[in-house]
Amino acid sequence: MKTKPSVKPPHLADRLFEWYCSNASIEDLHGDLEELFFRNLERMSVRRAKWRYWQQVLSLIFSYALRRRKETAAFHPYSSSSAQTAMLLSYLKIGFRNLVKNKGYAMVNIGGLAISGAVGLIIVLFIAHELSYDRYNAKAAPHLSAEL
Repeated sequence: MKTKPSVKPPHLADRLFEWYCSNASIEDLHGDLEELFFRNLERMSVRRAKWRYWQQVLSLIFSYALRRRKETAAFHPYSSSSAQTAMLLSYLKIGFRNLVKNKGYAMVNIGGLAISGAVGLIIVLFIAHELSYDRYNAKAAPHLSAEL
C-alpha cells in the first residue's frame, strides 16, 4: 500500500518570509500561514494551494502590520520610543483614577509626603545654618572653617 507523500508549504516562500522579517517576531504569522496552507490542501489541488501560499506570503510582506512589527523589533529595549511614552501616560491615567476613586487614602498619602518633604527641607536648612556659624571669624575652629 502506497502512502501519500507529505506535502509541505513552499520552502522558498518560507525562506523569503523569514529573510524579509529578519528580527521581527513572526512565529504566529508563520503558523497561521501553515494552517491556511493545510486547510487549502483539503479544498484544492496541491499546485493551487502552493500558489495561494505564495500569494499570502507576498501580501504579508507588503502589509502594514508586518512593517510595524519590523519597526518595533528594531528598537533596543532601553531606547526611547513611543511605547515608553504610552506606558507613562497609562501609568498617569491609572494613578489619577486611583486618586479619584480613593480620595481619603490619597489625601492622607499626599499630606504625609508633603509634611515629610517640608520637615526634611527644614532639617537640611538647619544643619547648613549650624555649620555656617563662626565661619567669618579667622580664629574659628579648624573643622568649622573648612569649605562645605
